Amino acid sequence: LEAAWECSWERKAVVEEFLEGEEFSVEFISWKGEHHFLQLTKKFTTGAPHFIETGHIEPGQVAPDVLERIQAVVSHALDGLGVCYGASHSEIMVDAQGTPRIVEIGSRMGGDCIGSDLVQLSCGIDFVGAVVDVALGKEPNLTPTHSGRFAAIRFVFGQDDIDALDRLRANDPDCFVRASGIDAFDHEVTDSSSRYGFFIMQALSLGQLSPYLPPH
Repeated sequence: LEAAWECSWERKAVVEEFLEGEEFSVEFISWKGEHHFLQLTKKFTTGAPHFIETGHIEPGQVAPDVLERIQAVVSHALDGLGVCYGASHSEIMVDAQGTPRIVEIGSRMGGDCIGSDLVQLSCGIDFVGAVVDVALGKEPNLTPTHSGRFAAIRFVFGQDDIDALDRLRANDPDCFVRASGIDAFDHEVTDSSSRYGFFIMQALSLGQLSPYLPPH
């Protein structure tokens, strides 16, 4: 509660149900009330108490029936919220029984390079271009330029992450996409805004990227 209050202008916090399971986000774009599923993003975090995100990978690996349930639950929620146009980024937890539970929904693209990079790298759909099309009143072009690829981002928390970046560049340079500038390790990482940097990668198989993903 103290940590939550420190972030609140009103010194108030909302106490919610604690959900256990795997964390994902669901990337959709909507046009005239029709919701088009783009990608499922698997989240890696530091765990309790702050759950700072250490990385993401697309597509998140779930059973086909679980993916169907995720898409149905999120689509239903978007209808209920009256989302008819534009991107949406839905945070969910999937429990041990494969039941998706919604944590929050934002009528926006996913941050942390999900919307800007990972969706297009993994499924070949120009998410940014589609969002611009919708904003201009044009039906978005959702034709993929490729399919079946994996894309991931790893955030820099310390030397272990830099070592992983160095291994990626040395051993699998074709998988390296880009890296941010890396801040000096002169402050504690307390939330997503204080991470030191990131690097993005892409491959044809999950196995190629596994050695460079954050611990999970």
